[in-house]
Amino acid sequence: MILTLKGILGLRLLNQGMAGRSAKTARQVVRGLGAVQAQDYLESLWSIGLRMSDAKQADVEKAILDREIVRTWPMRGTLHFVAAEDARWMTGLLASRVISRSAGRIRRMGVDEEDISRGRKLILEILQGKTSLTRAEIYRQLDRAGVPVSGQRGLQILWWLAHEGLICLGTHRGKQPTFVLLDEWIPMTKSLSKEDALTALAERYFTSHGPATLRDFVWWSGLNVSEGRDALQGVGERLVKEEFGGIEYWLSPGLKPSPEIGIGAHLLSRLDEYVVAYKSREAILEPRFAKMKVRGLPVLFQHKIVVDGAVLGTWRRTLSRYEVEIELNLFTRLPGQQLEAVEAAAEKYGRFLGKKALVERSSNPK
Repeated sequence: MILTLKGILGLRLLNQGMAGRSAKTARQVVRGLGAVQAQDYLESLWSIGLRMSDAKQADVEKAILDREIVRTWPMRGTLHFVAAEDARWMTGLLASRVISRSAGRIRRMGVDEEDISRGRKLILEILQGKTSLTRAEIYRQLDRAGVPVSGQRGLQILWWLAHEGLICLGTHRGKQPTFVLLDEWIPMTKSLSKEDALTALAERYFTSHGPATLRDFVWWSGLNVSEGRDALQGVGERLVKEEFGGIEYWLSPGLKPSPEIGIGAHLLSRLDEYVVAYKSREAILEPRFAKMKVRGLPVLFQHKIVVDGAVLGTWRRTLSRYEVEIELNLFTRLPGQQLEAVEAAAEKYGRFLGKKALVERSSNPK
């Protein structure tokens, strides 16, 4: 295969489940991608839903309730959704290095080893028996026991214990997430050696995000370059290497972007995997657009409109009881077929929310 820029975008759309056949379940999406970044709960539900066939928000939330997917801190110190069967080995492989890098920062915030030890013991006691508590409820218990929670201390203790694999997030109570014991929330799963875990992670990443570079994989996973190379070597012939612009890309063998793949549009959340899972974003975001600011913020921090694999605008929503108003801000003039695809993507988002989508766009730029 001879890679081209258009081919890279087409294959990424295909492998990420944004073109071609859509997934039927939220678990299929999350397990296929390896992890879905999820700091913003509602936006991460949409990141999953846009890769499903005619999904509703309730479908994704049911997967959380059924404990098929779990929201926790497996990598980069950041919240992600992962498949339940992947939560332990992925956290075990990646989260410990985040703790090591963050230990000094947490000490400077006033949390010492004794605070973490006492917090660990108390939280284990209060959550045992399949109890779920909100952050505020846990803070009250810690405060009564003399464990400091003021400022960011309480949050850092919870963050640390999640990285240890003691706790994860359960379901929401109203608008507030609850914390649960990981070992009570999901069934015990088979452990993986470090070598097997590295291989599994690399294969999962490159089959779902490829064509991608070693640099992209290291950024996404938080591994160092040497570990990334070892992981790639472990995958062996299950991946192939192609070159474009003097850069090596890895992907599944036998894939070819079809002409139909590029015809489509998507409304992405701010932190969708199609953007944040790559160290370099030049393939999807032209430099002239990357330098733009919308409402004072760079395009990368906005909700993005992707057309034929490239970021060509931003969008924002206004919710009411029965409707969602979607304002489109396009960077360049689009032909009629592409405009129709963008509006169809907005309508899909409305269906996901169970609301009527009212689409408003700025005049098609000249």
